[in-house]
Amino acid sequence: MVKAIVIRALAVLIGLSGAHFIGLAWKGSGPTVLAPIEYYRPTQAHLDRLTEQLEVVRHSHPEVSGESQIIRWINPEDFEQVHATCLQEHGVAAPGEVNPATLTAEQARDADQASFECTGAYPVRGDMGDQLSATEKWYEYTLIDAQFAPCMQDRGYVVDLPSRMSFVFGAPWDPMLALRESNPDTETQSLNTDLGECWNQMPPLRKHA
Repeated sequence: MVKAIVIRALAVLIGLSGAHFIGLAWKGSGPTVLAPIEYYRPTQAHLDRLTEQLEVVRHSHPEVSGESQIIRWINPEDFEQVHATCLQEHGVAAPGEVNPATLTAEQARDADQASFECTGAYPVRGDMGDQLSATEKWYEYTLIDAQFAPCMQDRGYVVDLPSRMSFVFGAPWDPMLALRESNPDTETQSLNTDLGECWNQMPPLRKHA
């Protein structure tokens, strides 16, 4: 009884109903499952993000011209193979198959143009990169507390996590910044390596059906 009252009181403080607040704890127990790629429909925000990505390519490679038309959206794990196939269809070698230093200026321009067109033709679905919901942040905190923090502690780091409520509803938590503050004498490259390895051991927050 007391526990239920405390939960409801906390819910009122953060502007949530008691049912919603309790639901966060249960729904945050696993990754968000997104629709299969054939049912994915991009939002305007996803389309805008793709446009921004292509504009970055244009800015980096002024010789790129024309527009890139979307053929189909793809899952993240399919990007490398789909992109390589698309480049080959444009008569360009896939990344890693040729040394860029050996390309002539014309070949380099052709490669940049093909990469631009292929990136726009087969973009990665945008919902994998959307801002995390409160439910997903709740789950992320569970993973950080149970897996990431112990992994870093095993490597000799001091890990100061915020409270779960601060993590979910407060300002974004930056693991690199937090670890630098709690481990000021640690060499940056070592910290980057250890952080990356421990972070990548956690399961994804989203997956697709």
